[in-house]
Amino acid sequence: MEWLVSLLTLTVLEIVLGIDNIIFITILTDKLPKADRLRIQRIGLMLALAFRVGLLLSISWLMGLTQPAFGLMGWEPSAKDLVLIAGGLFLLAKTTSELHSKVNHLEHSPSKGGHAQDQGSDEDPKKILPSNKPKPSKRQIATGIIIQIILIDLVFSFDSILTAVGLSDHVQVMVAAVVISMMVMLAMADSIGQFIQKQPSLQILALFSLWSNRLRTFLSLLGISIGIFTVITVFTLVDSWELKFKNSLSNLGNEVIYVEKWPWAFNSEYPWWKYMSRPQPSYREFQELQKRSEGKAEIALFVDFEMDRIKGGREELSKIKALAVSQLYPELREFELENGRFFHPSESNTGARVVLLGSGIAQELFGSADRALGQRVRCLGQSATVLGVIRKEGNNSINTSLDEAILLPVNWLRKVKGQSFEDYYPLLMAKPKGQIPFEEFKAELRGRMRSIRRLSPRREDNFALNQLSLLANQLQATFATIGIIGWIVGGFSLLVGGFGIANIMFVSVYERTPQIGVQMALGSQRSFVILQFLLESVVLSLLGGMMGLLAVAGLVAALNAFMDLELTLLWHNVFMAAAISSVIGLVAGIWPALRAGRMDPVEAMRQV
Repeated sequence: MEWLVSLLTLTVLEIVLGIDNIIFITILTDKLPKADRLRIQRIGLMLALAFRVGLLLSISWLMGLTQPAFGLMGWEPSAKDLVLIAGGLFLLAKTTSELHSKVNHLEHSPSKGGHAQDQGSDEDPKKILPSNKPKPSKRQIATGIIIQIILIDLVFSFDSILTAVGLSDHVQVMVAAVVISMMVMLAMADSIGQFIQKQPSLQILALFSLWSNRLRTFLSLLGISIGIFTVITVFTLVDSWELKFKNSLSNLGNEVIYVEKWPWAFNSEYPWWKYMSRPQPSYREFQELQKRSEGKAEIALFVDFEMDRIKGGREELSKIKALAVSQLYPELREFELENGRFFHPSESNTGARVVLLGSGIAQELFGSADRALGQRVRCLGQSATVLGVIRKEGNNSINTSLDEAILLPVNWLRKVKGQSFEDYYPLLMAKPKGQIPFEEFKAELRGRMRSIRRLSPRREDNFALNQLSLLANQLQATFATIGIIGWIVGGFSLLVGGFGIANIMFVSVYERTPQIGVQMALGSQRSFVILQFLLESVVLSLLGGMMGLLAVAGLVAALNAFMDLELTLLWHNVFMAAAISSVIGLVAGIWPALRAGRMDPVEAMRQV
């Protein structure tokens, strides 16, 4: 039964995708004599069927086209992407060419305005004189149109088959759906072609007005473009920062509790003077907490400090981030080793002089991670052995990357610093083992810390149990505030753009009043006239939104290339821009469209 559902769904989608194919073929064959028109249309559709089936039978080759062909500023297009982009540009160019030829035909038609023949000609005589350029034969015209149809069929076939591959895993179902949809398209081709030829305004009327008033149209679209640019830029920045922040937190663990004296909740009423007097977690508390956990938790201690210098080979680095960690640190803070190993328990317990280097440190000191393994480095005034190199993590938003850091056993730092070790502000990390509920573990950890510090029931905690979710919640509120600001700033531009579109639509209705009258006198329904102007308004707004999106994409690419950022224009922001533009166009075009639909045909034709 599942294959039948897939077949029906895929067939319907293929028919919808095929209608665009029919419309383009109909527009191309419009230049042919009526006797040849239907024959060429059927040839084009049969070629489309052949291309689709051929692509399905070459499905393994087609799927291979999804691999990246090259990289450019973070963009890695596949061969499939390049084919679709080239095809899209061809369709845009061909559509523009066809519309331009039709618009020129209308502009220079003797019947324009209904009086050109009677009032005399103001046109350039050169435009009226016959051209000496030989006219192509019918065979040449038909051949050129078939070649263009082949190119169009290739573009739509790629789109159609990629849709089929995404919806079904059975080649037989895909072939059946494609064949059925093409049979339906062959049956519908003549009806669709006749409808388009009977309603030329669908092809020309709205776009002719836009083309005739290019400057006014462009200026009216600026408001929408600026508004979409502002809103989508803000949301792109917020989404990129939020995604980067979440990726940074994922390495630190979602169920890890950090025990320290400062809580991670900063606001205007933050009593810092009270927290300052709290004691810092100590190594003794770390050992005691390990004993009392009874194997139900993973406990680690670490110290984050700045190392004055580290020397390896002939290179020396200063002001290096260093982490002195206990044995279970990798269980609570995830990272991978490019080569080598972590500290052995005996090395951690005895404070052996061994280190792990971040990928950036290893590269700067020894040229590569492989060369660094087993080398000697000098830090903390002593010589140490490099046991391993941490795999590159990349920069993150909260500066927790280990690429430019060095890890060493915490007991080595304790031996070097002695009594002053506590001045380096050690922190405790705890994580539940097994299936222990997190909130239950957190309550137990709080009780153990109070017991270790011998706090009476009436005394409040003199320590903080921090979680990464606290940071995430605070940043989520910050991101929401930034988003609201973006809506407010961009909303004004969108409002101005909406008024601009409404204005150009009112002017368009006024200028095309005689055409509307003729159109209604020839039988066009009022609902069709209203729909026509609404579509024009929506298309206008979508064009403005597209201009804004292109500006956002250019800005993102420039910032990623020249400022080493990792911004991403997500698809949901693209869809949001399209939805906003469509809604604004629809709202701005309602009143002008109703005004056009309510016109009296006789009165409208008199306003020449």
